Amino acid sequence: MQVHTSAHADRIIEEIHGIRLTSRADTCVDIARHRHPGIGLVAADAAVGADRTIDSLSLVTLNEERMSARGRRAARWALSRADGRAESAFESLSRAAIEWWGFPPPELQQWIGADGAGGDRADMWWSVRRVAGEADGRIKYDGRFGDPAAALRARENRDRRLLRRGARAVVHWGWDDLTDGDALRALLMSVGLSPDHPPDLARLATLRTTLRARPKGSEPP
Repeated sequence: MQVHTSAHADRIIEEIHGIRLTSRADTCVDIARHRHPGIGLVAADAAVGADRTIDSLSLVTLNEERMSARGRRAARWALSRADGRAESAFESLSRAAIEWWGFPPPELQQWIGADGAGGDRADMWWSVRRVAGEADGRIKYDGRFGDPAAALRARENRDRRLLRRGARAVVHWGWDDLTDGDALRALLMSVGLSPDHPPDLARLATLRTTLRARPKGSEPP
């Protein structure tokens, strides 16, 4: 992905192997200012996850301190929600869609049962409803990483363990559920989750348009 914005004197320039680049934080703020908020959240989550010196507050502060006001307001949503626990672009996009459908935010990468070998970690967890959510990209089951049937059996066994260890329900969704109407909303409601604020239909519509325009073969894992 390439994003061209404009030159500003307040950007931090780093040199890596002789190549001059804007800093990770500056690049993140640029993307949040000039791309769809869902894409901005992907960049913000990745930046925080990759660099322990960056957090949501530092990104918000950098955005507010920029001399240019262009895109400042648009960037606030994504930067204020940056969370390095999101392990993929698909998880970040799912978080955005979940909020825009009006559902409460889940806890990320929550252990159900004992940490480590004695438990399983859910991508998302709604503790009040005891619902585990799994953002499953199709790439996991298309054969690139082993036998698809074995991958599905492993998923079923893991779901059973989550249910034995305290989950009331486990819900899975894929790429198409983000891009196809209200499929994600229907899945979440089918396991007992309820919206607690009105949906942001405008952002959901533009997210679907943005994701449908992705290059062929670029589905996130």
